[in-house]
Amino acid sequence: MIIKGFCQLFHPLLIYIMKSQREQRNQKLHILNDHPTYTGKNAIYVVNHSCKHDFPISGEVIGNHTCVLAGKQKLYLSDYIAFLLNGVIWVDRESRESKKVAFQKMLSCMRKGLNMCVFPEATWNLTPSKPMLPMYWGVVDLAKQSGCPIIPLILEFRDNDCYAWFGEPIYCLPDDMKKDKFTKLEETMATIKWKIWELFPVEKRDTINLNEWNLKVKQRLLEYPILNYEYEKQFIRGMSK
Repeated sequence: MIIKGFCQLFHPLLIYIMKSQREQRNQKLHILNDHPTYTGKNAIYVVNHSCKHDFPISGEVIGNHTCVLAGKQKLYLSDYIAFLLNGVIWVDRESRESKKVAFQKMLSCMRKGLNMCVFPEATWNLTPSKPMLPMYWGVVDLAKQSGCPIIPLILEFRDNDCYAWFGEPIYCLPDDMKKDKFTKLEETMATIKWKIWELFPVEKRDTINLNEWNLKVKQRLLEYPILNYEYEKQFIRGMSK
C-alpha cells in the first residue's frame, strides 16, 4: 500500500541519502539534458535497467517523487526499506494474476496524481552490444488508460560515472495503436542509448573485447551478490523457459 503523503514527505530525505551514498562511492552523475516539460500533472518514467544503482540514481535524476514498480526478489533489508519508504508496487513476475493486480495498483496511483517509474526490460541488461532488452508492453496500456505521458530515461554506467539522458514525452491517446506507440518508445530509448555510446568513440561495438566485458559483468553482479542472475534471465521477454 502506498501512503501518498508519507512517501512524498520522506522523498527529499531519501534522495539525500541516496545521493550521499553515490558520492561516498565516488560515482559521478552527468545529466546530459533538461527534464522535459509535459502536459498534465504526472507522468510515467520508463527507465532502462542494468545494475543495482538504477533505482536510486533514476530517483535523483528525475527529482520529482515517483512510485516504482519492482519485481519480487531477494533484497538486502536496507534496500527493501528504501523501496517501502519511497513507495513501491511489488509484482511477482512469474504470476499473470500478480501482474494484473500490479497494473491496477499503478493505474490507481496515476489517477491519484502520483508519478510512476517502470523498468520495462524486467531485469538487468548485461549484454555487450544490445542497447535495450526486449521490453514489455504494459507501460503503453498504463499510459493510454491513465492519460499520462511516458517520459523515457536512459542511464549509462561507465566505470565510476553515470550518464543520464531524457527523451521527449510520448503521449498515448485511447484510439492510438498500441504497437505504434510501443515501437516509438522502443526506438526512442535505443536511439538515446546509441547517442550516449557515441560520446565514447574509442569503444566501438565491433572492437569490444568480450573477456573485458565478461569481467565488467562479473564486477556488476558482485555489487549485488544476492541477485540470482540465472533466475533473472527467465524474465527477458521472449526468452524460452
